Amino acid sequence: DITARKRAEAQLLSEKTLLEGVIQTSPNPIFLRSAAGKMVLVNPALLATSHQTPEEFFSRTGPTHPNNPAEFAQWFENDRIMLERGEVMTFEEQLTLLSGEVKVYSTIKAPFKRDDGEVMVLGISSDVTELRRGEAWLRRIEQAVESVSDSILIFERGKLVFANKTALEACGYSLEQLQHGALFKMAPPEVMLPLLESLQHRERFQVEAVLQAADGRDVAVLIRSSRIRDAAGEWIGSVVTMTNISERRRMEDEL
Repeated sequence: DITARKRAEAQLLSEKTLLEGVIQTSPNPIFLRSAAGKMVLVNPALLATSHQTPEEFFSRTGPTHPNNPAEFAQWFENDRIMLERGEVMTFEEQLTLLSGEVKVYSTIKAPFKRDDGEVMVLGISSDVTELRRGEAWLRRIEQAVESVSDSILIFERGKLVFANKTALEACGYSLEQLQHGALFKMAPPEVMLPLLESLQHRERFQVEAVLQAADGRDVAVLIRSSRIRDAAGEWIGSVVTMTNISERRRMEDEL
């Protein structure tokens, strides 16, 4: 049936046009590479990353990013692993730009079989540089918080979500125990209730108190709380620091 064949051809052409439009307009780098490492197709997003025209990219006559054999070797090794397994896989890969800046991409690679039977590498990448940079900063902050001598507690909307190593060692409770009532065992109501109220309604709060650790020890502390705000100025939580002032109290008592 000629009409049915033409309709099918028109449908295929329409789908091909749609697919080409998606590839060309996608903000994510998309490429098709042979098993030998030869690029067959790249979209504008990838060209923008390499700062090359299509002619320069495929002819290798234009500028390229600083030669980094380790990066290239890792890309092709990931290609090999994916092709060997014959399944869709995700890899995290680095790319050094002309400026020397290192970008980190999460790349989905899938086997793509051509009409002639050749299996190639179809890749779609997402820039996760800022995400990884943010995670690195968080790790540094966590390391700094864990290394200080003060006890640090972080609350979200009045709920305890974090306690540093110093706090846990000083009180003798686990984070889970503190979250499920141990805080109220450590401090009398006249101390704990104003503190919790301050987390909800006050920008800052400060008080000296004597807390009782899990082993029965009395620990004199200076408690300070302050609100945490995001970039838009919205309140997202509170941080409470507790400084051990037992030695200071002892010296004051001896005077």
